[in-house]
Amino acid sequence: MDFRPLHYESYITTPDKDITIKGEYQANNVVATISTTQETKKIKIDITDDNTYDNASAFYIFRLIACGVLPIKRLHLINLNIGQKILIEVEPIEETVKCKFGEIDCLGVRMTLCGHPQSPAQKFFYRKESPNYLIKNIAGRQVLEIEETGGANGSH
Repeated sequence: MDFRPLHYESYITTPDKDITIKGEYQANNVVATISTTQETKKIKIDITDDNTYDNASAFYIFRLIACGVLPIKRLHLINLNIGQKILIEVEPIEETVKCKFGEIDCLGVRMTLCGHPQSPAQKFFYRKESPNYLIKNIAGRQVLEIEETGGANGSH
């Protein structure tokens, strides 16, 4: 399965400078262009390995792993914000997760960076029942949690 985008673009604003990151995906590589007011840097990253995915696709890839559709333990993530391909390990997990909607039985993955044992593991939890929505992502002290959406009529 190929979940790589064709084009990626993001913007980061810091007190010192603005950063623009663009990625152009080609058959065997992605060219990342990282621009600031001071410089522009181009980086070519090899993506010929079948287990290489874009960081922006991680939530979808992890859901496939958690649900047993994609049985892999190690993969590379392309993080264009830093211009690198990172080897990670993923381990399927199953937990009951507390969130603002109560306790939800979840499938998930524990993700760790290979070669960086000091980095905390991230956990991604998906609702066990279909549809397998992302319920919670825990990365150290940062917690992303499902929110209710919809208009005044209560539609979701």
